[in-house]
Amino acid sequence: MVERLSSKRLTRERPSAEAAGEAAKPAASARRPGDASGVHLWLVLWKAFRFVRAHAERSIEDLNMCQSDFAALEALLHKGPLTPTELGAKVLLTSGSITA
Repeated sequence: MVERLSSKRLTRERPSAEAAGEAAKPAASARRPGDASGVHLWLVLWKAFRFVRAHAERSIEDLNMCQSDFAALEALLHKGPLTPTELGAKVLLTSGSITA
């Protein structure tokens, strides 16, 4: 134990592992390469999703479209010709927001 006097207070400190000649132990929270817990993986995927979503939203805005316009065009591209009612059901729009 090392005793130090600082700010009118005597404190006791344990010597560090390096000073004692011992090898330093890795922190319990240190990650090993290839170690992917479920929580860590979820956080990584969540951050990736947020980035991809933001990039997609910027790209759609650059086309002067809103997301519902883009969704309608995407549905028509992949499903072919659709009636307004079918299109509304595919892109989850109400019948009041669809005009022929």
